Amino acid sequence: MAELLPSPRVFLSSLLSGLSAHPSSAAAAENPLASAPAATRALFLTLHALFPTEFLLALDLLDRGLVARYAAVAGHGDGLQSSGDGGLYYVRSSHPSPGSGGGGGGGGGGGGGGSRSHAPPSASNTYEVRLVSWNCSCPAFAFAAFPASSPPPPPPTQQENPPSTESYPSFGGRLLDVENTPPTCKHLLACAIAEHCPALFGRYVVEETASAEELAGRGAGW
Repeated sequence: MAELLPSPRVFLSSLLSGLSAHPSSAAAAENPLASAPAATRALFLTLHALFPTEFLLALDLLDRGLVARYAAVAGHGDGLQSSGDGGLYYVRSSHPSPGSGGGGGGGGGGGGGGSRSHAPPSASNTYEVRLVSWNCSCPAFAFAAFPASSPPPPPPTQQENPPSTESYPSFGGRLLDVENTPPTCKHLLACAIAEHCPALFGRYVVEETASAEELAGRGAGW
């Protein structure tokens, strides 16, 4: 009997889960990869081979403190309420918008992202990322999800350990296509890495809360 292969989503989820097993340490305060064992470095090389265009750019977004996670929103009268999507992020562009007069980074990496001060980004250079629904508002994701010409789908094959019906932490979220690699951009990849590997990259994510009205306005481009 032929050996069954995991689906791309199961394989990618397992790679990120392998990274999450690497603990944080004081020696890695400036560079979380400085003390990474050979097995962890091999996982990074594998991800770089699978995402040669997006992977290093995703790490750069995290290093520059451009990734913000909105785990909850402020409700009316009842304190904090769930945002309805546990993987809601906003990622600032690494390129300044016209007339911004400066770069889009929080410095050159280093210390914890949660402690960095940053001005509220404009909607024109900030992208909304949702890991559960697996979507990014950037143009690169739209082109990846809907390419100009798509090859014919491969014939169905048996797969080992199909993706769970749970919305997360499967790489690809709730996308219905379980046969192919989920469309990905650098913003989605950065957020997926941060969500899967808090010990390595949690310090680079800015934790935020906002009201439902603020999030609705931001989603509308205000």
